[in-house]
Amino acid sequence: MKAISTAPGFFRSLEPIEGGLEALTEMESLGHKVFICTSPLGAYQNCVAEKFEWIDKHIGKGWIKKIIITGDKTIVTGDYLIDDRPEIEGVESTPAWKHILYDQPYNHNVNKRRLTWTNYKEILNLQF
Repeated sequence: MKAISTAPGFFRSLEPIEGGLEALTEMESLGHKVFICTSPLGAYQNCVAEKFEWIDKHIGKGWIKKIIITGDKTIVTGDYLIDDRPEIEGVESTPAWKHILYDQPYNHNVNKRRLTWTNYKEILNLQF
């Protein structure tokens, strides 16, 4: 798996998750401040550049300024962090945001409610 995720072009070639781009646009249109917070793979020199390329290609240049790349997501401020990692650890033991677990096959062993792009409005209590 590591060989695949560190191969040149890996991040650039990923397809968007169905409903995800529409959800970002919809949340932003309602006045929410939406950012993309991502961690780089330390062992892969092209990771950061490819993530920027992916955002530009799939969401647009306007989103480039809304990317936060950090090895420690606990230092980022916000209301929510939607992330597929079951546990987010870092410098801050009590981050400013509430962690919402994004549903992925590899985190089904965790006993938490999961967000998908079909139920995000309900989970986040967004009024549309």
